[in-house]
Amino acid sequence: MSITVPRRQVDCRTRILHVDDDPAFADLTATYLRRESDRFVVETATNPAQALEAFDLAAFDCVVSDFDMPERNGIEFLRTVRTRHPDLPFILYTGKGSEDVASDAISAGVTDYLQKGRGTGQYELLANRVRNAVSQHRAEARVAEIESRLRELTEATSDLLWMFDGDWEELLYVNSAYEDIWGDTVDGLFDDPRSFLDQVHLADRNDVEAAMVAASDGIPVDIEYRVTPAEETQRWVWVQATPIADDSGTVTRIAGFGRDITERKRRERHAARTATVLETVVDELSTGVLVENVDREIIAANDTLCDLFDVPVQCEDLVGRDCARAAAELRGLFADPDGFVDRIEELLDRREPVHGERLQLADGRTLERDYIPYTLPKGAANLWLYRDTTDQSTDERH
Repeated sequence: MSITVPRRQVDCRTRILHVDDDPAFADLTATYLRRESDRFVVETATNPAQALEAFDLAAFDCVVSDFDMPERNGIEFLRTVRTRHPDLPFILYTGKGSEDVASDAISAGVTDYLQKGRGTGQYELLANRVRNAVSQHRAEARVAEIESRLRELTEATSDLLWMFDGDWEELLYVNSAYEDIWGDTVDGLFDDPRSFLDQVHLADRNDVEAAMVAASDGIPVDIEYRVTPAEETQRWVWVQATPIADDSGTVTRIAGFGRDITERKRRERHAARTATVLETVVDELSTGVLVENVDREIIAANDTLCDLFDVPVQCEDLVGRDCARAAAELRGLFADPDGFVDRIEELLDRREPVHGERLQLADGRTLERDYIPYTLPKGAANLWLYRDTTDQSTDERH
């Protein structure tokens, strides 16, 4: 089953609000930005108060603001904007550059920081920063919309949806229907993934455990059994489990569907069941994927990642290893070994998403990296995505 998000009319223009107390410079910057792209629509304001009034009249895709302004500086203005628009791209474009200003800007939630320079080249650089910030913001908004629709779908149904790892040792997902059917808490199931067996009727428990073994061996499961031992609360459930295997045939995930069929059992015990198949589509990514938990322990990695770095082990063997140690072992592959390790530590300290970061390998290849911090049911985690963009980088240079 695929999830389709309805298409909508997309405004390809990028609406920029440029705030600078020097009207001549503000107009000049607006002029050059418009020259850089006919999709840029630039409005100027000479102070933060005027800029805030502009927000009441129009919507903007990005704010470009000076720092040193009377009455309210750029960071104070940024903090005010963040109270109204927490995720709006905001670029501090200032002639006053210092580590303190940059640090304060980052703490206040600035999207990017750019110091004014000499010549017209600065406007091309500013235009690129605006494009990148707006593109990332729009992509994240789209992902958030899709995730929201998925959550609505899974929580709107009275059916049970879940996913375990291949050994039933880790619960990866379950919706709230579990609490209604099992009479137990979702939190308890995350704490002890096999605790659902305690509520399975004793007469059916052996069959359920055998079905779990079969799914781990790659055999699809279709089973009906009783849950909650007490007669007055007892329910029949219909469960399907679909094993998901990697290229080597090893089952790494087991996705499942469950439905309360108590009433159907009572009314139509001998009726043919209506077949419902839970289909799980697993796409092979051409992007190297690495997921680590808050303790820097690798919890997932794919074959593409191992191929990119020529790791001499199976990717499943990376799971459980120390990610910091792995990075130290791979540092020699990079043109700037120390910079590779130091940058990872910097991103982990900031825990702010980074997209499209270029890395140069010692063998001449170019990689592009995304860093995305997020939260798992058992704590914080970090997602790293690596892509070989050598050909693309070569084309850009030519």
